[in-house]
Amino acid sequence: MGPRFLFQNTSSQFFSSYTLDSLRPNMPLVCQYTSERDNSFDMLSAMANPEAMNDGESVRYYLWKRMAALRAAKNSDRPNETNENAFQGIERGDLVVIQPPDEESREVKRIVGFPDESIEIIDGDLWVNDRRWKRTFNQILHHAVLLDYGDAQFGTYWNYGEWISTKQTVDAEEAASSRSRETLDFRLRSGGLITNELRWNAHDSHSLIPVPDIGFALELENTPSDWQLAVTIRSQYSSTIMVERIGDTIIVSTDQKEVSKTISTDLKNHWLLFMKVDGETIVADESSDWLRETNANTPNPEDESSLELDAAPFSIECHEGDFRITQWMVFRDLHYRGTGDTSRQRLPASKGVVVLGDNVSISDDSRQRWNEELPTEAIRGVVDLGYQGWEALLKQKSKALFERNSDLLKDKK
Repeated sequence: MGPRFLFQNTSSQFFSSYTLDSLRPNMPLVCQYTSERDNSFDMLSAMANPEAMNDGESVRYYLWKRMAALRAAKNSDRPNETNENAFQGIERGDLVVIQPPDEESREVKRIVGFPDESIEIIDGDLWVNDRRWKRTFNQILHHAVLLDYGDAQFGTYWNYGEWISTKQTVDAEEAASSRSRETLDFRLRSGGLITNELRWNAHDSHSLIPVPDIGFALELENTPSDWQLAVTIRSQYSSTIMVERIGDTIIVSTDQKEVSKTISTDLKNHWLLFMKVDGETIVADESSDWLRETNANTPNPEDESSLELDAAPFSIECHEGDFRITQWMVFRDLHYRGTGDTSRQRLPASKGVVVLGDNVSISDDSRQRWNEELPTEAIRGVVDLGYQGWEALLKQKSKALFERNSDLLKDKK
């Protein structure tokens, strides 16, 4: 949200937008669309170009007591004091404004641990007092990192960044015997694996590590016809979810559960979300989760041999009927593991709080900078983002960059 720098890659001519605090002198920039490195970048020249600089957005935040009062009024049936994921008006996972002792500048970090708690990061996920942190549906979407999205406005799909979709259609005889007419695979050009790479990092400084917590959202045209499809999610293990529409009802089923949901026939389109997050498989729409199922046989995070390196993270197989995908989005969870980190890191309990930087390769946080203790007095307040849940995920679509690059994208299709 802070000051940004707009850069045009000399080879691809695509524009990319980077936060100023991620820029490092004497390092090439990485194009967010093509992953090409541009060695012509000169930081001093860039900073001297006012047209390339953007002030970004200011951050509004509430002081502790004010936030506590607001949340108490909103959740009168759940007093803040009884919520183990809250502390004096702050909730675990909040973005907070901190001002460390003896420092003049203020920073924004994500708070994950309160006094007297032990925090452990296992394969990028957060554990509190030896229990996996289970977030609400809105928290999951609020923390999600949008990797890519497609739009039927530009042909069948708009291939943004590194993502492509492939269609495999079988002949009529095979379709009749297998009841499978078409499969859509969504994969990276470089393979199927989703990693902790962040496209908006200027220099792509992350050590690429598999991220098991991933998600996929489909916007389906609300046609009156019935259909049946199978959605497969592959991370450290695979699972297939059956989705069927019969009239105004959508039925979602796995090996363990089945749920049904009535949809409005007045809707033009509706979204379906499929996720593996916090050790669970989740199916939802944009407003609430429909199905939560604990993943069985979760592999040891040290063992990455079970990953299907070349398989598409998401596949959709049409079994019956016809449906039209108008938009799709690929996202992943926050993943607290970066350069120099191990698959298991433990931060022992202390009288202070634990904060993490989401861009772990370029952010100092409680793992290195305040590994002793960050006092609670360093927290100035809680950031008011003004949007939550599904809206927070959609907010990550870069409309300005899309409009600037849309003609270039059309030419390259």
